[in-house]
Amino acid sequence: MGLEQILLQLGLSVSSDAIYDFCKICFSKSESVDVDNLKKELASFLKIDDADIVAEKIINFMAVNGDIEIKGSKIYAKSSIFYGSGKGTKFSLEGSRSETEKTRIDVGEKAKIEGQGGAGIRQNEDGSISFHV
Repeated sequence: MGLEQILLQLGLSVSSDAIYDFCKICFSKSESVDVDNLKKELASFLKIDDADIVAEKIINFMAVNGDIEIKGSKIYAKSSIFYGSGKGTKFSLEGSRSETEKTRIDVGEKAKIEGQGGAGIRQNEDGSISFHV
């Protein structure tokens, strides 16, 4: 089974460089890769670098099974954007812009916003920004 078919089986229709590189490493170690083990390994991280992410209404980044790292990216949703972390996970924004129709968070090139252990940031539809613990 090819890499593209495995990524589709895991529900990943677009393979980022990080995911693709990770899968290449897994395949180079063994000719056969167990899909369940690959799924567990992929669930432990999500790195988004230099991406433009746009949604019509809402975007939710929720770190539940692993960490979410966003670097050098532009994120836009008309109404609301949420970044959240679960128990034992964290999210981070570095050198990125997060923007709605009424709010904008600019994280400078050498700056970083990080939340962990249930923390969250929401850019609300009314133009306010909330911090959750």
